[in-house]
Amino acid sequence: MSKIKKCWLAVCLAVAMLAALLPLSFPAVSAAEVAAPADTSAETYAARLFAKLTVSLDGEGGYVRAVVKNDFTLFPSTVAVIVELYSSDERAYDYSDMEWCGTTSIDDLNMGNSIYTRASTGGKQKYWLGRMRYKENGDNWKELCTPVCLFDAEGNFISVA
Repeated sequence: MSKIKKCWLAVCLAVAMLAALLPLSFPAVSAAEVAAPADTSAETYAARLFAKLTVSLDGEGGYVRAVVKNDFTLFPSTVAVIVELYSSDERAYDYSDMEWCGTTSIDDLNMGNSIYTRASTGGKQKYWLGRMRYKENGDNWKELCTPVCLFDAEGNFISVA
């Protein structure tokens, strides 16, 4: 095979790989995903496709926790993460209307690893929200929150509020 054909083949393969990865940077949200009552997670894709992070809520044993996981990192990057947990006795629509319950942070959340913060339900049914703030390679801080969810006194998920 001539040198020009080999170069052309390499360029075509690179373009095909880029075309395959491009849809990952624009996640679609269907009506079924929005209406799913058991969905307590939110996810984001970094603009440069370096990391895919998820934030979710779970609970048991009288505790609820907000968990952030670095599901995928395409290229080496530093991902600083702060995870916060908020609760409210009454339905709230934003974390600013809720009580702060805890924060945990890490300077670099590596691929496959998780970070969480948890709080006691205090023996009461409450509404909970998890908030993630993250920064890649020193860029600006970005934020993502879970939906507000209702958990019982034992920390069992009831519904998305």
